[in-house]
Amino acid sequence: MQDTLIIDSLGLGACLEFSSHLAGKTSGQTVISLYLGLRRLSILPAQQRVVKVEIFFKPPSFETYCQAVLECLPTPDQNIICQWINNLYLAQFGCSASSSQAALDYCLSMMRSPAQLSQATQPFSNSELSTLSHLVRPLTSEMRQVIHQILCCPYSGRTRRTYLEGKALELVALQLNAIDQSNSVSYPLNLEDLGSIYQAGKILAYHLKNPPSVEVLARQVGLNRLKLNQGFHHVYGTTPYRYLRIRRLAKAQELLLTLDLDIMEVADRVGYTSRTSFSTAFHQQFGLSPKTFQFYSRHHFRK
Repeated sequence: MQDTLIIDSLGLGACLEFSSHLAGKTSGQTVISLYLGLRRLSILPAQQRVVKVEIFFKPPSFETYCQAVLECLPTPDQNIICQWINNLYLAQFGCSASSSQAALDYCLSMMRSPAQLSQATQPFSNSELSTLSHLVRPLTSEMRQVIHQILCCPYSGRTRRTYLEGKALELVALQLNAIDQSNSVSYPLNLEDLGSIYQAGKILAYHLKNPPSVEVLARQVGLNRLKLNQGFHHVYGTTPYRYLRIRRLAKAQELLLTLDLDIMEVADRVGYTSRTSFSTAFHQQFGLSPKTFQFYSRHHFRK
């Protein structure tokens, strides 16, 4: 890319994104991302080589795939979305929905109108929703074959459109199947230990500034250090330390986007005592320094 690219998810409205990454930082991965009409800012720096195939589903086709994707999310993320949907329903009608499914059905119908969705979600914070997991899996040989067919489409005109639509749905089916297969693998943890891992993740997420050590965290949730680390790898795909780092930087990104704070104040709020360490970690995660990210967010959203 010759120019810096700013992606505002608010403009996407409610949608599902299925992306296959062929070059760049996330090369070799397939990612499913769920957007619920709340603002997230992504900035891709200039001169960064990114090659990927993206497939978006918006209402009404969004509804067809949304529930299947929600069921693939980790349990903590399902709980966050369920709570958000129920609060949204309560704010609109002044009473709780008869069931979580009824609240979900209402939200799905509301997502057909971006203006209505934006107005309804405005009072709600996206602090937790902004850290929802993306469903990431490695590209398979079958996916790569379909991607090659998409990129080398031999047709033109209406035939080309029909061909690409069919291949896009085939690629989406392969991505969902990869999620289903990985989720069907039996858990190495019993339900009690799994609950402890989710609780440990929540403790780290709510104590970004002064988190407990791994040893203390393990004691707080009733596990030994080995089982805690193994559990984090299974549930979150990383270590407790790296999970904390991801949550810290996601929160820092949100603060830089929504508040007029000094860089060091943002660093302090998320647990960094050194501006240099914070800037280095932020740049490694997002490809931009905190100052540059803040500059772009201010000029893009606060004109």
